Amino acid sequence: MLEVYTNNATVAADEVIPLSNVKVQKGPSSTVAGNTINLNRRGVYLVSADGTAVASAQGIVGFSLYKDGVEDPSAVTAVTAASGATAACGFTTMIQVDRDATPAPGSYPVQLQIINGGVEADWHINVTVYRLPC
Repeated sequence: MLEVYTNNATVAADEVIPLSNVKVQKGPSSTVAGNTINLNRRGVYLVSADGTAVASAQGIVGFSLYKDGVEDPSAVTAVTAASGATAACGFTTMIQVDRDATPAPGSYPVQLQIINGGVEADWHINVTVYRLPC
């Protein structure tokens, strides 16, 4: 189980939203390194993200989940906001992991990042990851 968040992070369009604060981290299944969440064990994970943003210009405000560098189409959220307006958005999705990250050569975790999919904005975001008992 993992919960990470960031407050007052100004993020340009198409850039990674930082995940700078760890609120809860229990067990080795999900960890955070820099701005990347690592899923280290096989299984199904429930990923929930919610955030508010103050838009720097009129346009789309939103974010997407990227898994191993590819946007997950089930984890995209966006709203239209006026310049200086606060907008809220979020998503919940499941991610399946088919491999374990081990110390063995060639082994690596599934990596998740949250990408700002709209105009530059000042973000407050919270992400929770929970490995489901399957």
